[in-house]
Amino acid sequence: MGNPGINYEQVREAADRIHKSGEIPTIEKVRVELGNTGSNSTLSRHLRQWKQERTQIPPLPDNGLSSSVKTTLETLINQTRAEVRAEMQSETATLQQELDEALQKIEQLIREKQEIHLQLRDHQYQLQEARQIRALTEALQNSQKKSLEPLVTQNKCLQHQLLEQQEANHLLTQRLETATSSWEQKHNLEVQRHETLEDQYFCHLDQLRTEQQQALKLLKKGVNAQEQQSALYKEDKDRLACALTATKEQNQCLEQHCSELKTQQKQVEREYGELWLKYEQATKSYDAACFLLWYNTLYQAG
Repeated sequence: MGNPGINYEQVREAADRIHKSGEIPTIEKVRVELGNTGSNSTLSRHLRQWKQERTQIPPLPDNGLSSSVKTTLETLINQTRAEVRAEMQSETATLQQELDEALQKIEQLIREKQEIHLQLRDHQYQLQEARQIRALTEALQNSQKKSLEPLVTQNKCLQHQLLEQQEANHLLTQRLETATSSWEQKHNLEVQRHETLEDQYFCHLDQLRTEQQQALKLLKKGVNAQEQQSALYKEDKDRLACALTATKEQNQCLEQHCSELKTQQKQVEREYGELWLKYEQATKSYDAACFLLWYNTLYQAG
């Protein structure tokens, strides 16, 4: 549970200090700045609000600008602001959806892992019972060695089958752990990549705001520089469009990577199904051998 004393003002001040030092504010950096306190959900919510406030462009100054120039600049700024906000909301929704799907996959893998652990525990109980049967067989061999020679051969077969079953169970566990570890590593890399893309996006917004402020200072020199300033704003708009296009291409790469992860998950499920069929066959063989051993013991005793 997060610290109830952490509020937005504390997060905003910490993020401002980090930004002034030349670094990009993240959840971990803000937590360290606050003294290693605060939950991920609380810090993420306040940090997202701080980033949204920083995307707001300040109003135009009234000094030295004609009404036509001021109207043109306000129109360009409002269009840019609307495009940036729409793109940011779309990317945020996409990232949140991908994160939710990844969390659901992790929960499903955890449930499957727990089920396999339960199955392995049942196998261990069966192996203990088999060991007890083997001990009983050895005792019978000591007392009736000549009459139980066929049972000795069958017992060796059972021991061999038990060893094969143990190896199969061990291999199944190793494959599951390897698949789970690989998927978790890929998921962590994807999360880090999303955070890096988001940080780069806001850095570009900061750079754009700085360039717009410089352009406003140049406008104060006179109306004669209006055409030159309009060209600068057009270049800024083209640069922002290029950045948005690059972001869309990166999102397409992420979608392709998610498709590859789904393909790998299906492959793991197929391998799990094949291993399960092998396990059922081994179990049937084990049951048949136990029944044969019991029947021979009963027959010899009779």
